[in-house]
Amino acid sequence: MLVVDDDRTVRDVLASMLRELGYDAVTVSSGEEAIGIYTALEHAIDLVVLDMVMPGGLDGYDTFRGLRAVRGDAKVVLCSGYADGDRIGRALQEGALTFLPKPFDLAQVASVVREALRAERDDSPSSPRARSVNR
Repeated sequence: MLVVDDDRTVRDVLASMLRELGYDAVTVSSGEEAIGIYTALEHAIDLVVLDMVMPGGLDGYDTFRGLRAVRGDAKVVLCSGYADGDRIGRALQEGALTFLPKPFDLAQVASVVREALRAERDDSPSSPRARSVNR
């Protein structure tokens, strides 16, 4: 999984939660880094958890579009502590899987990830079991 958030604490907590749930997580602090990692590892990354509000550089919506330019079926969960409904709504209309509001807890993360990975399998019945990034 790829966790994209400009706030180091949020990145670390979310990655720790994902590891507790049995997933490996790569973390990055910017949209530009996310697109670079995703380009290099697109077939190994099964899900991206993307912060929508990142100052300087690409914001969440532009990063989402960049990830989709790399791979049109990129599985993305949007995340934010702010209500930017317009850009979140557009990303959801364009194929983002769901929205995870901050602050979140382990149960919420578990539920959202489980549903997102289920959506991945449902989209492609012959797809392999959900994969984790080993890094």
